[in-house]
Amino acid sequence: MADKTNICIVTLPLGKSGAVPFSQIVKISEELSDELFIISGGQAGEIFKEKGKSNYLEISHKKRQNPIMRALAYIKIQFSISYLIFQIRKKIDTVIFFIGGEGLILPSITAKLFNKELYIVLAGDPAKQGQLKSDPLKRMTRFLSNLVLRVSDKIVIYSPSIMNQRNLDSFSRKVLVAHRHVIDFDKFHIKEDFQKRENLIGYIGSFNELKGVRNLMKGINLFLEEDKDIDFKFIFIGDGPLENEINSWIEDNHLQEKVTLRGWVEHDLLPGYLNQLKLLILPSLSEGLPNIVLEAMACGTPVLTTPVGAIPDIVTDGENGFILSDIEPLTIAQSLKRCIEHEKLDKIADNGFQFAREKFNFQEVTRNWQNILRK
Repeated sequence: MADKTNICIVTLPLGKSGAVPFSQIVKISEELSDELFIISGGQAGEIFKEKGKSNYLEISHKKRQNPIMRALAYIKIQFSISYLIFQIRKKIDTVIFFIGGEGLILPSITAKLFNKELYIVLAGDPAKQGQLKSDPLKRMTRFLSNLVLRVSDKIVIYSPSIMNQRNLDSFSRKVLVAHRHVIDFDKFHIKEDFQKRENLIGYIGSFNELKGVRNLMKGINLFLEEDKDIDFKFIFIGDGPLENEINSWIEDNHLQEKVTLRGWVEHDLLPGYLNQLKLLILPSLSEGLPNIVLEAMACGTPVLTTPVGAIPDIVTDGENGFILSDIEPLTIAQSLKRCIEHEKLDKIADNGFQFAREKFNFQEVTRNWQNILRK
């Protein structure tokens, strides 16, 4: 491919949930660069080392609870990243700030001092997440984010909807639309015919309030209470701070026959679970574009989700999926009923499958990124 550039991807050290997004942006960047550099840590190290590449520069970061210690640790890691960018300054042309990169003002300034093209990829809104979590550092997060956006050359968003959600009008001249979501269709495809699947509804993701899990539990209660003989069951797949609460909820409400808590499942095993579901629900309060929604579609599984992040440009209610107007428990219960009783649920599943195959293949996604890197 002509006109390749040397790319450096910067992310904060990653946990398990960041593994798939990171792998996707690496795969795209390998196709578009002569030489690729990675600055990250945690799970990213395991993934990149498996590829046998030599350009992995590791950073470490310990999570702190105390706000002062968190702020100091954040300053420290910014100096570490800036130093690594300085070290490779003669080997790179473009720097892409990915997961956790939105607040990295010192590395942003460093990249610009050495005339590197700086791209910031926006997914979920960290300031909004901080507000939902009552984070004492939320104001600092928003302040740093605004600074980084101003310093950057290009701001990459996953869909046009994020433009309004993030109030990016003042940056419109440098906002580009491109997602990094590449579905592995060798793994994520229809294995079980939709009509032959059991009446099973699933949630797959982190067990925390930001994902709407607590409201989902209440909504399931209302859904099951309305019809005691309903033959639908539920499965929760994932882990997180609300795991014990979910366990207690199942026991306290005597739902062992109706709700299964599976725990964390490796990514390669998810297609098997998705092919068991009649519906996937994701009642998140904040998202970029969640992989699990696209992977469900690729497996012919309808999704019920909130209109946050890029989702309004991906899921069209009643056509290739379903949209939750809000995450009030009653709304969740009513929406679950609306979905499972939809007379063309199998057609919606097929529409989602066709949409995923068309929009989220490697060639299409890479072509989009090639175009924005040339602008």
